[in-house]
Amino acid sequence: MGSEMCIRDRDNTSTPTGSSIDYSWDFAGEYTSTSSTPSYTFATPGQRQITLSASSNGCNASLTKNAYQFEMPVSNFTSAGECNFVDVEFTSTSTIANGANMGFSWDFAGSGISREENPAYAFATAGTKTIILTATSEFGCANSTSQTITLNESPEADFNWDAACNLTAINFAFTGSVPNKGSNSSYSWDFDGEATAGQPTPSYLFNKVGAKKVTLTVADLNGCSSSIVKELNVVLQSVAGFSAKGFEATDVCEGDKAVFINSSTVAAGNLSYSWNFGDNTPVSTDHSPTHTYTSPGVYSVTLNALVEGGCSDDITVQVEVNEAPDATFTVTREGRTIKLDGPTGNDVYRWTFGDGARDITEDPTYTYYNIDNGTFEVCLATEKGVCKSLECEDVTINLAGISELTQNNDMINVYPNPSNGIIQIKLNDERFQSADIKVTNILGETIQEVKAMQTAEDLTIESPGIYFLTIAKEGLISTEKVIVQ
Repeated sequence: MGSEMCIRDRDNTSTPTGSSIDYSWDFAGEYTSTSSTPSYTFATPGQRQITLSASSNGCNASLTKNAYQFEMPVSNFTSAGECNFVDVEFTSTSTIANGANMGFSWDFAGSGISREENPAYAFATAGTKTIILTATSEFGCANSTSQTITLNESPEADFNWDAACNLTAINFAFTGSVPNKGSNSSYSWDFDGEATAGQPTPSYLFNKVGAKKVTLTVADLNGCSSSIVKELNVVLQSVAGFSAKGFEATDVCEGDKAVFINSSTVAAGNLSYSWNFGDNTPVSTDHSPTHTYTSPGVYSVTLNALVEGGCSDDITVQVEVNEAPDATFTVTREGRTIKLDGPTGNDVYRWTFGDGARDITEDPTYTYYNIDNGTFEVCLATEKGVCKSLECEDVTINLAGISELTQNNDMINVYPNPSNGIIQIKLNDERFQSADIKVTNILGETIQEVKAMQTAEDLTIESPGIYFLTIAKEGLISTEKVIVQ
């Protein structure tokens, strides 16, 4: 009917029935192609006209369209840092034509990511790390690059300390980690600007209470370092102290009552106390306690003084408790004469016989001359080393069968007894007027002597203790035991 027709639709090149088609592409005069599906990348971004010409059996057709090639980023970066535990600074040096916008995606060797342009990242371990940066334009054009960095092992600074008190140096201890067991590591401490130190376990005394900042920096020869700052609170500390009243630390005897005098101090606040006497007895919380040791030996007496909200302090004193000497004895009476059998092994023996007489031998014999009737207190005071003991026993002489006199007998009265040191002597027997009055202690030592001028006399004894008041005149003797409290 006529010649072949070229059939095309709106979007695709079509061929006459049974014919082939030839293509000719023109990429804005920069590149041509005869492929049916060519590709081409322009050297620079921008808008271009792309023309497709097609022919088949003498029929020709062409189509021109505008195409736009977007900017492609060129990713690149630098890094600064060579240690783990420390931030490595990454800086993107990626570029894109025409100053177009870009986004960034960082992969830190699979251990972390970032969307920042210039991030910082601290790696937990040392070694080789591969870092990938992908730069993406606002139109989805993406470009990636990777670099490998090698990190040295970094020290990890950390430390702890014991009690923070204002009177005792605080002990600090490094608890972190260092490369190569610390053979190439150094330590730098800063104690709140007051002082510095260079060893791993220093001590420092803050003499003022309050918050203190302590900084530790650990550095290694591989160029890596680590720092940490911690704050501690220095509190008040007590100063424990005591003395033992009446004896030195080696002058304690079993059965003695030791008085401990507390001399602990603190700058402010109230103290509480705990006494350990070293003999498995209950502790005492008294300020200044007394304690009696029932057995000889060496005991560690410890006082702990604690200020509320602060630090305590301890002091320990070795106390030697000596064995008390034996002062027991037996009495054999033969008329006016008594025979005394004292204990053996003592250093000192002091006997008193209740009538002012005394003896220093171990086993004395004593006769009460011109005495037909009377009761006398015989006492033995012994010493061994620093310890003393005293035992007393009443001895009655009754040759004529006269009944024994009571303590307040018919001849004299002493009152009050016990007293506070001021006593009155009442002479019930007129024969004792102008008699001699003698006061002796338990060792038989004469304390004072006076003469009774009237039937009532006042007498003052200053020191507490046990005394014997003896009144004698022309063979008449009366002895009374007096206790001064």
